[in-house]
Formats: sequence, C-alpha cells, structure tokens
Amino acid sequence: MADPFCRANPAERGHDKVGPVPANRLCEILAAAASTMNHGTIERARHRWREILPQLGIETRFLQNKHGPCPLCGGRDRYRFDDRDGSGSYYCNQCGPGPGLLLIRKLRGWDFATACKEVDKIIGNGEAPPPANQAPKSAADKAAAIERLLREARQPDVVTGYLRRRGLAVTSEVLKGYWRCPYYDENGTLVGTFRAVIAPIVGPDGAVQSVQRIYDANLDPRKKDHVASRHNQRRRRPSP
Repeated sequence: MADPFCRANPAERGHDKVGPVPANRLCEILAAAASTMNHGTIERARHRWREILPQLGIETRFLQNKHGPCPLCGGRDRYRFDDRDGSGSYYCNQCGPGPGLLLIRKLRGWDFATACKEVDKIIGNGEAPPPANQAPKSAADKAAAIERLLREARQPDVVTGYLRRRGLAVTSEVLKGYWRCPYYDENGTLVGTFRAVIAPIVGPDGAVQSVQRIYDANLDPRKKDHVASRHNQRRRRPSP
C-alpha cells in the first residue's frame, strides 16, 4: 500500500523521502493516517505520544502546546506540539504539520513500516490499561502508589541495562526495574510511562521511607522521589 506521507523522487525509487506538507493539510493528513496506517499501532499509540516520542529522540521540551523551536529544523518560535485527538500532532511553519508518526519519520529518516515497528517496541502489541492521568495527592494515595510501584516493578533487565550503559557491572537486588513507570510533570499531570529503576529508601527500622524513580529516558528531571507518609512507613517493607 502506498505511503501517503512519502514524497518520493522517481529518480530515487526505493527510498522513501518525506518532504514539507502544506499548512492547510493537517486534517487531510490525519484522515489519511487513520485509513492507511497500521490501525493497531496507531490506536495503541493514541494519547501516548508524550511517552513514545522522548524514547525515539524528541526531547520533552518539544512536547508543549506553545510556540518554540522545531526539533527538526530549529528556529525560535515556528513550532508547537498540539497533540490533537491524541494523535501526537504538531505544527511547524517551516516543516508543515503532521501526526506523531510523521514527526518521528522525519527525525529518524524511517519509512512507514520501520516507524510502526519502533513504536510497537515501546508500547507493545497488546492492550494495557493506561495509568491515572493525575499523580496521587493524599497520603493514602501516595502510600498505595508506592506499594503498587514496588509490586509491579519486576523487570530486572531494566536495572541491568541501565547500569551497564553507565559502565557498572554490579547490581543490587534492592533495585527494581519497571518497564512502564508513570512520569508526572510539576503540575501532577501524566506525561507518559517510561523505563525506570526503582530504588526503595529504607529507614533504620527497615520501613520504606521513600522511593526514588530513576527514569531511563530523555526526561528532565530524570530522578523523582515518592515520599511515604509517616503513618504508613511502619507497614511497608521492600519485597525480596
């Protein structure tokens, strides 16, 4: 099936080329995407582009719905990320508009099939319930969130990979790996889920006082603490 986002030069047949798209074609592009893209990948990626894009090279500072530099062509205020209908859509006065998959394709030089494959590596091929859109607020909610985090962080390869890339050959059973750890901004709004190393902070009595999440992604800040309330510290200990 032909790729609607390719502007191939006949002299370069076999090599997909993505060129500028007129500014008035965003709705047309999104409609074409819905009908011709891999439907499963696109639906799974909907409302998750803030999670996906940083893992494929788009820094989180480019994922704001306000004018700024473009991750593709630079400038000062020509670009914004509006994420219409969860499509990951963006608009650039120089590059033109498009959905999240097109942004990645232009950045990485990928064809359609490769881009979908790389997105699937991040979000998987099956359905997974999305995390809550807001960070826990009350002490009880925070305590429950820490318990859930420690319970669900069962992917040791995340820890091993993180440490190995930093030149460390040793690890600790205390550290937990989590493939889809929620990341919230300073307003408590969910940005997405990312690979993270979970490090319980334990007090002298063996109770968990807090949990540090070290995100293995292009985020700022990459480290965040989850503090347990004093009322709940006595009841929680890190699982073996």
